[in-house]
Amino acid sequence: MIPRGAATVNVNGSLHNFYYDATGGNLRHAWTDASGWHFETLEGDLGSISHLDRDIGRDPVAVNFGGSIQVFYYDVTGGNLRHAWTDASGWHFETLEGDPGSVSHLDRDIGRNPSAVVMSGTELQLFYYDVTGGNLRHAWSDTSGWHFETLEGDPGSVSHLDRDIGRNPSAVVMSGTELQLFYYDVTGGNLRHAWSDTSGWHFETLEGDPGSVSHLDRDIGRDPVAVNSGGYLQLFYYDATGGNLRHAWTNPSGWHFETLEGDPGSVSHLDRDIGRNPSAVVMSGTELQLFYYDVTGGNLRHAWSDTSGWHFETLEGDPGSVSHLDRDIGRDPVAVNSGGYLQLFYYDATGGNLRHAWTNPSGWHFETLEGDPGSVSHLDRDIGRNPSAVVMSGTELQLFYYDVTGGNLRHAWGDTAGWHFETLEGDPGSVSHLDRDVG
Repeated sequence: MIPRGAATVNVNGSLHNFYYDATGGNLRHAWTDASGWHFETLEGDLGSISHLDRDIGRDPVAVNFGGSIQVFYYDVTGGNLRHAWTDASGWHFETLEGDPGSVSHLDRDIGRNPSAVVMSGTELQLFYYDVTGGNLRHAWSDTSGWHFETLEGDPGSVSHLDRDIGRNPSAVVMSGTELQLFYYDVTGGNLRHAWSDTSGWHFETLEGDPGSVSHLDRDIGRDPVAVNSGGYLQLFYYDATGGNLRHAWTNPSGWHFETLEGDPGSVSHLDRDIGRNPSAVVMSGTELQLFYYDVTGGNLRHAWSDTSGWHFETLEGDPGSVSHLDRDIGRDPVAVNSGGYLQLFYYDATGGNLRHAWTNPSGWHFETLEGDPGSVSHLDRDIGRNPSAVVMSGTELQLFYYDVTGGNLRHAWGDTAGWHFETLEGDPGSVSHLDRDVG
């Protein structure tokens, strides 16, 4: 929501926002002195940080591990899972799996769609798709190094289930040490669920088969994303049969399911092919913010929940959207909470650009971060697929994404700490000390 009478002005790159505080009857002022964005090619070119020249960098995922950036991504040329990380001496790189010389020594086309989480602050947990075997792979690191296993998809896997399984895994940590994992079963067209506790791994089909938890029988479960909201699971994924966005969640009575958008009987009542590539983030403890791609409209959709229920809007891609920009936009969105405000990155298919949207007290703002001469970086190429963002030190954003033109892994970073706030007038403690309903 944009505050009453809000006005924003850009002064030499610093945004100044003035708005009315209805509760206090005050005139508020917010301003930023952020230092801006920086860009580099991390890997995929002789001039990149790693100097490795190959088609590399698809499906990156980044996590903050004890103050160190850890990035995992797919090497198209080698069919490998790559790993990059930082320490006091800079960036380091290795092939984690997919080559005889890799850490695991397993030689196959492996590493698509990685999902990484930090467990108990001391362990990295990593899940990804094995293209050669059609399996779900699991790697984890502890004080003794990296360990590897096939979690599902082969008779010798942990689950012993033999089928093409494991695409688009999404992992989330619950209660500190409990792992919850969701992924797509290609053979069955199902949404699979695995979880670990002190007794080991457990598996079930959550949706897509008459014998599943929901009993709904259809091709369902692509692009799942799971978050921990107040100690309960919130899960969003794509229903390919209906072209719908599905929502599943837990509470003390178990699992519950609904179609959030894409059907006249859905929560939003909007009837179209919608819900690809959802990204969810929890704000203020339990407020859910959700972004996803509208296939029919070629739009970026936004849904959010509060105590009054779900709300929906088209954020970008249509003249009637929040940004008013009319183009095929919104694939691969990724959202993060940075200092209490939303930061959102996504792909503009019309322009081949990386787009950036963010909130502050005056509402939504939009820019092309990279891919056009008029973008922030001024780099003109097809760029910005599969972005992954991680917040470091509270407000420092680290962003990784795929450069389609160059076949490179790109890296951008910036600090959003620049927002400051004050009551300009209307309170004894304001700048003017004038105490009245003003602004």
